[in-house]
Amino acid sequence: MVKERIKKEEKYKKEREELIEKMNGILGLKMEEEKNIFRLYDIQKEEKREEINKLAGEIRLYFLTSDMNYYRDKEKKGDNRELGLIRGIYKQSGYKIEKKAIYVELEGKKRLTMEYKIKKDK
Repeated sequence: MVKERIKKEEKYKKEREELIEKMNGILGLKMEEEKNIFRLYDIQKEEKREEINKLAGEIRLYFLTSDMNYYRDKEKKGDNRELGLIRGIYKQSGYKIEKKAIYVELEGKKRLTMEYKIKKDK
């Protein structure tokens, strides 16, 4: 008789939901109010990056991380490692992420950045 392994998504359902709520707070998302958009520019700020990086240990416990570049490429600490972490946990939690390029006014100049919209996948 072979004992079937319990998947992380079943075993840690509550913990995953709590982590998603923490990430929503960091990103300023309010799913119930349809305020579900964040910009790449915003998560590149040092304080946001630090908050996201603090969750990395918990994320590793409750989510499958083998396909997340955040954990795989430790030497390649690029600008958007945190974005991969964000995308990974939302995708594994049944959310769909749409992105589009937009221009924003920053420091008196128009700059191109990416805008991400997160929606619960049906």
